[in-house]
Amino acid sequence: MELKKILKQAEATADEVAELTSGLVKFNSAHPDGYTDKVVEYIKAYCDKHGIENEVHAHDPKKQNIVARVKGSSKKKVIWVGHMDVVPEGKPENWTYPPYSGTIADGSVWGRGSSDMKGSCAAAMVSARILNEMDSIPNTVEYWFTCDEEIGGGAGAKWLAETGKFKGDVCVIGDGNGGGPRAPSIDLGCKGGAGVKLIARGRTAHGSTPFLGDNAISKLIKGVPWVEKIDDFELDFPKDILPVVKGSLEYYKASTPPALYKAMEHNFYTPSVTCNII
Repeated sequence: MELKKILKQAEATADEVAELTSGLVKFNSAHPDGYTDKVVEYIKAYCDKHGIENEVHAHDPKKQNIVARVKGSSKKKVIWVGHMDVVPEGKPENWTYPPYSGTIADGSVWGRGSSDMKGSCAAAMVSARILNEMDSIPNTVEYWFTCDEEIGGGAGAKWLAETGKFKGDVCVIGDGNGGGPRAPSIDLGCKGGAGVKLIARGRTAHGSTPFLGDNAISKLIKGVPWVEKIDDFELDFPKDILPVVKGSLEYYKASTPPALYKAMEHNFYTPSVTCNII
């Protein structure tokens, strides 16, 4: 696969991406309804037009998901995940342009969801077209456009994962980042999470005779300092992942205040621990 050729093609698609973004924004997929069926129709029509394999998956008829697939020559698969739903627009009179107009002006696409994340969805659609037009690609790429991301993914990514529809070797989250549209970046993201519940058992006693009891809360309090020490445990990254971590940090160093960069660096290399309720 010729990477330079792909990048050159991608650079020439700015107008196409803008037009697709505008088209996506015109569909009101805001919560509390969060309906994405019309957005899916739009994406499907584009895929069908360009001969891109696609499937619609829906746990709810009005809240649909669609995957666009470009098959590769190996069994390995890259999954791109984005979302079509958006947060409410607030007061329309406060917008420079109507929130669902998809107006293209001043070098931007204006409207609810243009940055979070219908612009990224449009770019993914064009990316699928470019890869589909290649003679061959080494790995299969699936572009998943999902619903319900803004409210926990119940009919979207969560349902797709629980039903075994998400299967791949690498996952790329297409959501935007703090760099903005003119300073895009690829970051190593979520380290994963684990919830741990510590249980201590004791024996109640009257307040006047605490020595006759066995205070379970006191036992748990003794464990708090040890839980907090986990935050200083340096993660052991796989060798092929470490350069991505370092590269992500270096990218932001020049534009990040020193104190914030120090905190960000700590979060990249160590677990984040929260001790909630005793």
